[in-house]
Amino acid sequence: MDWPPDAFIYMKVGPHGGETLDEILSRKNRELEKAGRIFWSYGGDHGGPLHPKTQVQPFAEEWTSVYVLMERLNSTYSGYGLPPGTATEYSVNREGWKRIPEGIRTGLSRARSGISRALVLSEIEPVGRELDLGDFEIGIGPSKGKNATEYITGQSDKGCLVAARSTSDRPPKLISIGYQARLLDPYAVFLR
Repeated sequence: MDWPPDAFIYMKVGPHGGETLDEILSRKNRELEKAGRIFWSYGGDHGGPLHPKTQVQPFAEEWTSVYVLMERLNSTYSGYGLPPGTATEYSVNREGWKRIPEGIRTGLSRARSGISRALVLSEIEPVGRELDLGDFEIGIGPSKGKNATEYITGQSDKGCLVAARSTSDRPPKLISIGYQARLLDPYAVFLR
């Protein structure tokens, strides 16, 4: 992969559901060995960033070999988002549901709809590289065209980003990418 890529999914990752990030990564590597893929669940309700059907799937089909770039949070508190349960089914469109493959364990979020989401990933690899968020913008959805530096703030911690090399004199917003994984077809799914 060229660095930085022209298009990627960005998200912040850290401890969750009573596990440290290192414990989560270790469990996900075991999932990959058993099931050939990883379901990386993430929060969100009907709309919002990384909607499987209206954002992630069309974004991944527009750009070939899309990677997920993960910025590691410095938090050590693992009690965030204690999941209310484990998902047993997934769907690419919220209509036809299938059993989650044997060996994959993914939690449900506290979404009001009762439906959670997950990215479908290959191996999660350590990266240790920096990029300037100001060189990217949102590539799909209602915030398309908004600079990533302005978008990725506060509660907004993920998005489908595309290169938009800025010529402004704003100071750079360098972030450290700790991990990367390639999206696998069907790219993102709904969970229940």
